[in-house]
Amino acid sequence: MTPLLTPRQAQILTYIGEGMTNREIGQRLGLAEQTIKNSVTLILAALGVTRRAHAVIYAANPRSGQSGRIQRQERGSLPVPRDRCADSVGTTF
Repeated sequence: MTPLLTPRQAQILTYIGEGMTNREIGQRLGLAEQTIKNSVTLILAALGVTRRAHAVIYAANPRSGQSGRIQRQERGSLPVPRDRCADSVGTTF
């Protein structure tokens, strides 16, 4: 299987996890802020989440079954997480 996120998307997700804004990420990578926004949208869709924080938690959570090995489905289809996880207040994402 191939990774769910491209290497660039995984890098952007790492920067999001470090608390960087789209502008800061763009400056770090030499890309336009809008390019980063577009990438974040694709990352959220690929992981099946709606918030940046959820993407970081999902990618880092061993219970999600994806930590360190986020997988991509066939091109053109959005991946669906195999199992859902809940945060500390019970919100499922």
